[in-house]
Amino acid sequence: MNFKVMKIFKTVISGFSILAFSTMLNAQIDNTYERSGLGSNVVGVDGGAEAFETAYKSSENKTKGFRVQLIAESGQGSQDRAQAVKNAYLNKFKNSHKAYLLWDPPNFKVRVGDFSTKFEAAVFWKTIQGQFPNSYVVEDEIYLINKKSN
Repeated sequence: MNFKVMKIFKTVISGFSILAFSTMLNAQIDNTYERSGLGSNVVGVDGGAEAFETAYKSSENKTKGFRVQLIAESGQGSQDRAQAVKNAYLNKFKNSHKAYLLWDPPNFKVRVGDFSTKFEAAVFWKTIQGQFPNSYVVEDEIYLINKKSN
């Protein structure tokens, strides 16, 4: 009898430990996902689905490619300035390519698009160069899906 009680107790404790770890992991994933700028529009999705989506986007779904860099800012207020540039891009080109706010210490960078070739990136760069004269094409890891923003 005592052995059975101990076994049940261990099972219950293990279940609570797994639940606590899962909750902590989901909170960390949610925090990382939101800071990446990708998770602010997710509605009605539980942490497990977000974790799967994040893992999927960051693994075999990435490849070498090109993006157009709009800004690289460092120093006090740099995140706000970079976010303002990203917002300006999204307001002007809302149905165009996806914009990414990246933290590459010590700089906040705004990069746009997921282009397979440098030529594709350069063609797009020419269309936005008037609005963002300091922009240029950079080599980057790109997503194979989500090429266009919704």
